Amino acid sequence: GGAVSADGTSWVAAGKQTVWADTPAVLDAHRLRLEASAAKARADAAALVLRMQQAVQAAELQVANAEARSENADLNAAQVEARSKTLRQEMKDRDRALATAREELAACRAEAEDLRAAVAAESRRAAEAEARADEAEQARLAIEQAFAEVVVERTACPR
Repeated sequence: GGAVSADGTSWVAAGKQTVWADTPAVLDAHRLRLEASAAKARADAAALVLRMQQAVQAAELQVANAEARSENADLNAAQVEARSKTLRQEMKDRDRALATAREELAACRAEAEDLRAAVAAESRRAAEAEARADEAEQARLAIEQAFAEVVVERTACPR
C-alpha cells in the first residue's frame, strides 16, 4: 500500500526503496507554473526586444543627427571657404585698384612737377621779357630825350 502526504505527493513503498510520485493535481500545478513562467519569459523577451528596438532607433536617430550636423558643418565650411575665396579676390582687386591709383597719383605728381617747371620757365621768360621791355622803354626814353635835345639844339642854333 501507500499513503498520500499533505502537500499532494504520494509515496509508494517498493521493497526497501521509497519512490515519490506526483499526483495529477501536482503535475497540473507544475504545468501551470511552467506555462506562467514561459509566458513571463515571453513577455520579458518581448519587452527586451522592444527596449532593444527603442535603443536601436535612438542610436539611429543619434547617427542621423550626427550626420546632419556633419553635413551642416561641411556646408558651413564650404560657405566659409567660398566667402574666403571671395574676400581674397576682393583683396586682390582692391590691391590692383590701389596700385593703379598709386600709378595715376605718381603720373599726376609728375605732370604737376612738369607744369611747375613750365610755369617757372614761363615766369623766367616773362621776367626776361619784362626786363627787355623796361630796357626798351629806357632806350625809347633815352632816344626821346636825345631827340628833344637835338630839337632844342636845332631850335637854339639854327643853321
